[in-house]
Amino acid sequence: MMLNEGNCLSVSNIKRSIDLMDEFVDGDYEYLELKNWFSVIDSRNRGYSVYDNTGRMQVSLIVSEKRLDREKPLCAYEPTMTELRQMKYHHIYLDCEYPEDSMSHSIRIACQKWKKDEFIDLPNEICVRAQTSYNRMDYGCEWLGGGDWEEKTMYGETTDFFIIGIVMREPYKHIQQEALEILGDLKCQHDALMDEFNQLLSLVKNTTETIIHKSLGKAPKEGRPIEFTGDLVVVQFEDRIAKFQFPDSYFKGFLVNPLHEDNIRASKVVHERIVELGKQISTLEQIIEEDDFSAIYSFVWSYRESKNKQ
Repeated sequence: MMLNEGNCLSVSNIKRSIDLMDEFVDGDYEYLELKNWFSVIDSRNRGYSVYDNTGRMQVSLIVSEKRLDREKPLCAYEPTMTELRQMKYHHIYLDCEYPEDSMSHSIRIACQKWKKDEFIDLPNEICVRAQTSYNRMDYGCEWLGGGDWEEKTMYGETTDFFIIGIVMREPYKHIQQEALEILGDLKCQHDALMDEFNQLLSLVKNTTETIIHKSLGKAPKEGRPIEFTGDLVVVQFEDRIAKFQFPDSYFKGFLVNPLHEDNIRASKVVHERIVELGKQISTLEQIIEEDDFSAIYSFVWSYRESKNKQ
């Protein structure tokens, strides 16, 4: 099968996956190419050289709204778009065996053809669960009266897309170039996590349910949030109005919202990842600005290794 560039949407990184999938679905595209997403190496024992890419190829993932061949079995592993984005720069080795139900196994088998700039279909197509704007419409449930409820879109609902094949390309990357690409990817991850973080917090903000204030040595008090402004939440108690840091007061357990404990717990995990990414971005920006080759090389190598362990 030949890919027509005119009906293929090609991207090298994903800043906002929902915007991307909307463009893919709503546009006149037949395929989505995640360009140079993985790399394949002919041997795990091959040494790394900044200036020598012998035995290495970049692997682009070709995504379709429909399956190419329904007679083929699907890969048991079904990544979300968030997981797929985090896999970028993942290494696959031709001389390594991977679990047969894994994504790496299917791609390794396809890469054994070692053909440049040609579409290669996968032995097992891979289902990718991604969100579009349609998946984020009409969240929650609607009360119809009495004991009746109408279920609408649930948070986290996704649409199925399919990785049907790959395209292999030769890499031409100097270490500084790769560092800049990693920096761009980290910033995209940071922006995406900020979107997820704000979405989770919006579910907490858009509520007037009773919350509980816990303080050392005092009995818990019940109150209702009446305003969220900046990094503060204003709470109306029976005897007074008080202001608390938001979302820190929820993360540290001073304020408890029993109906949104899962969202608060999830947003805390996302926030920790945001802070971690912020530190990585700051470090990488500094060593790139200083043109510290040794530090850049160490950072890029560590980043690759962390991707391979995922």
